[in-house]
Amino acid sequence: KKFPIACDPWSHIWTSTKIFQSARQMSTPSRRPDLDTLSGLRGVCALAIVAGHTLSDFIPTGGASWPTFCIEYFQAVTLFFLLSGFTLTAVYSARDEASSAADFYGKRFARIAPTYWFGLLLALPSAIVYSGGTFVLVTSLVLSPLFLQSIPMVGNGWSPPLWQISAFAMCYALFPLLSRRFLKASSARLAWAALACYVGPLVLVVVWMALDVQMIGSLHVWAPIRFPQFVIGAILGELGRRSAPLARELLV
Repeated sequence: KKFPIACDPWSHIWTSTKIFQSARQMSTPSRRPDLDTLSGLRGVCALAIVAGHTLSDFIPTGGASWPTFCIEYFQAVTLFFLLSGFTLTAVYSARDEASSAADFYGKRFARIAPTYWFGLLLALPSAIVYSGGTFVLVTSLVLSPLFLQSIPMVGNGWSPPLWQISAFAMCYALFPLLSRRFLKASSARLAWAALACYVGPLVLVVVWMALDVQMIGSLHVWAPIRFPQFVIGAILGELGRRSAPLARELLV
């Protein structure tokens, strides 16, 4: 049986390692129970993603003589982006507003880059063998080390599952702007923005499917369509923070 090009065990191992590491480190210094619970839910999503990739990539299909299985993990990917935006907003809204963007970027880089680059190094042999052509290989070798492969829809041939880290890098790069400007808007405007972030990508998916159904997988790994999910999570986190004092007063 032939296996898909994306069949790369190291990609799944190191992607899951980064996800679990991020989920474990996203709680506040005070160890708030609600954020710990959300981090645990992120871990469940990570398990579903890893299991889904593993079963889809390593189990033969098409006339296989033994049973095959499939785990629907696309919803887990979406939920992971939502939870990431929510958790980041909850964590950093509780910290000193004077904390600099440089400090935020430094911490994100330290948590992501070493593991990510090591994962790319381990996946390099399979990328060379199963690159799918010179163009894919060259663009992958240029874009992947810079966390850019999920933005232009090309260059994701080095280690395909690591598109998620590239997409999160984009979300992290824009988060300081979100937290300092966008999330300061009124609650009503944030609610409308969340609705726009939901409807906009949905319309794009419908149009994309109408034009070429076979390329729907490209949207799944495209960072600009994942970023609105992160923004929705951040908006929910901010609205939850604003409503927390009122909820405490009602419970007293």
